[in-house]
Amino acid sequence: MFCKRAGLLLVLSLISSCGRPSKRPFDRAAIPPLENLTSVEQLDWVGRAAPYVITSAVMGTAGSLPLPVESARDAGAHRATQVLHGRYTLEGSTLRIHASVRDVPANRTVRDVEAAGPVEDVVPLLEKVSAALTTQPVRSHGNRKAVEAFGRSLLTRDPAEKLAYAGQAVEADPRFGFAVLTAAQIHVSQGKPQAAREVLERGLPQQPEGWMRARFREVLGSLEANAPAVFEAIRQELRFSPNNTDRMRQLADALLSRRQYAEAASWYQKAAALEPDQTQLWNLLSYTHAYARNFEAASASLASYRKSASADPNAYDTSGEILLMAGRFAEAEKYFLEAQRRDPQFLGGLEFSKAAFARFLSGDAAAADLIFGRYLESRRAAQDPLADLRHAHWLYLTGRREQAMERMTEAAGRQGDAASRANAFLGLWLVE
Repeated sequence: MFCKRAGLLLVLSLISSCGRPSKRPFDRAAIPPLENLTSVEQLDWVGRAAPYVITSAVMGTAGSLPLPVESARDAGAHRATQVLHGRYTLEGSTLRIHASVRDVPANRTVRDVEAAGPVEDVVPLLEKVSAALTTQPVRSHGNRKAVEAFGRSLLTRDPAEKLAYAGQAVEADPRFGFAVLTAAQIHVSQGKPQAAREVLERGLPQQPEGWMRARFREVLGSLEANAPAVFEAIRQELRFSPNNTDRMRQLADALLSRRQYAEAASWYQKAAALEPDQTQLWNLLSYTHAYARNFEAASASLASYRKSASADPNAYDTSGEILLMAGRFAEAEKYFLEAQRRDPQFLGGLEFSKAAFARFLSGDAAAADLIFGRYLESRRAAQDPLADLRHAHWLYLTGRREQAMERMTEAAGRQGDAASRANAFLGLWLVE
């Protein structure tokens, strides 16, 4: 299957019209010659390799992100907007491929593609299918042996066969980037990172400047634990695959973990602009702006978050937390209470506690106690065994440490888990 994301893109999974692919083991010694074909089942490798051939051919198509997947479920997980399904038949020595492009949101077929020719020309036939999906020139592999060996490496579960077939594919056509990556991944899975590096380094000069070359550099950077090289490689990938929001988020997540907030925010922003319905992107973008102390930008992204997830209490909880960071306590309280109103079960009533703390920071301790009392009511109604500990902790946070110590000491004298936790709190407070 070949899927298209937001544009986005497509995935191709060819299946034999005669049924499910055969699961019989393959000969480790050699690939059966095509002239000995007697049934369509011997072309099982076509269906497995086709998504990768087509993805390689159309990668870089404007407004699209092609992804190879194995099933409609996988395409759904990638939020595909279009899916290319395919089937093939063998009529004597003629291979016939039929593919259909389905628009996922509309749930209808929008294009059919047919290609037929000698079975030896399976790669040109797949390229003909690819050409129907883009107005740009498709990249040609032109090497059936590489594609066949690669397909067989995907079919077999035997590690030795898998590596042998992947190696044959690389030998037959080192330009076939997916084959090189697969061989490298097998080496890594077998605990041979040096062998993986050697495969990638040999294949790198064979790749034209583009998405696949950048992908090679990313994997090499990962093998060498070279974070800056990995980041630069992903940036290059995104030059040639500018709709890949998953990669944008991966890069942004990594930059965020390294506290490179400004650049992380720029990638979250780009991803959110492409997929505004992915509310977690707005959530992450809002926090990243806040960590950078850019509260004006955080407010804008929070507004977009609440608009795209108006029923989600977390959108209001995040708004409250970021406004609290900005020192806008009255607004923070309002959003915490709104989150609680929208879902009284959200976080077990914790929004009352957050709202109480915001009110306390605004200077109204008496009103803060009243709001926190609503939190305690909800916890006791839920028979929370830690409710007394939560009250003692509230007293400690709001400066009433003598009262807090008395209540926590009382709780520590009881039995069970609550007593253990109370002792832990007391120990921490004494250290402080």
